[in-house]
Amino acid sequence: MKSLAQVEWLKNHLPNFYSHQSCNKLSDFWPKIKRDYLAAFPVEGQDSNDLDPDQTHALAVLVKKHQDSVYYWFNNVSNNQKCHKGNAPSFNMTVDLVSGETITSASSPPDDLEKGKKQKRAHKILELFIMEYYDTF
Repeated sequence: MKSLAQVEWLKNHLPNFYSHQSCNKLSDFWPKIKRDYLAAFPVEGQDSNDLDPDQTHALAVLVKKHQDSVYYWFNNVSNNQKCHKGNAPSFNMTVDLVSGETITSASSPPDDLEKGKKQKRAHKILELFIMEYYDTF
């Protein structure tokens, strides 16, 4: 179970996750985010140097669980947003070629979805053809 501070920290890194995901660069994202998470929320005993082999192994297992929980949190959040068609915010990433600065922005879902209105789907080509050229009963 994550604390409110942990969840806030993870939510603040969602735009970075989505930008890496859209560029198929999650392999660059995971090592950095896991390292930063452990720096922000260290595991008890993580910095100890006087551990016996059993304690070292137990600590390594605990650190791995924390790192895996970060991985699962990001994937669960992104999967939950995919399940609600159109509800996920879109993220845009712009790189200034002169300064090398990366700008990430998020847009909110359309107003129709926020109000609970169902969007109408677009007709398929076959349906448009049938509506145009065939008499319907």
